Amino acid sequence: MGALNKANQGERRVTSIKHDQRSTTEFDRLIGQRLRKLRLAKGLTQDGLGKRIGISFQQIQKYENGSNRISASRLNEIAASLDVPVTYFFSQDELPEAPSTTDVADQVIRVARELSEIPEGPIRDQLFNLIKTIRRNPNQASVN
Repeated sequence: MGALNKANQGERRVTSIKHDQRSTTEFDRLIGQRLRKLRLAKGLTQDGLGKRIGISFQQIQKYENGSNRISASRLNEIAASLDVPVTYFFSQDELPEAPSTTDVADQVIRVARELSEIPEGPIRDQLFNLIKTIRRNPNQASVN
């Protein structure tokens, strides 16, 4: 009888963590946010990413806003297409913790896009050198 009770207790634990498999969770939304940030950082549109993996931009949109869950095989395809390990989507260290983190990330993405539009050559090199100098000596940088 004792063994039966232990088995029933284990059963209760498993059933207590089940949820409706059709509904999305906060974790699904976080994965979607991470997908959006990475896609933007790579300079891709939803349509561009969708074409890479053979799905519509609407499906990418649903993944990003968390209204659809991403299957393990699809997440693997997305990760390979974006040249990151699948674990990127699960890392707790890099998830946004505050709105200011999101604002900074959006600024970085915008700056990266602008820089990528400048043709390679001396002007682009000088801009990169200027950014490095400001980063190394933030207190000595001034805007005239």
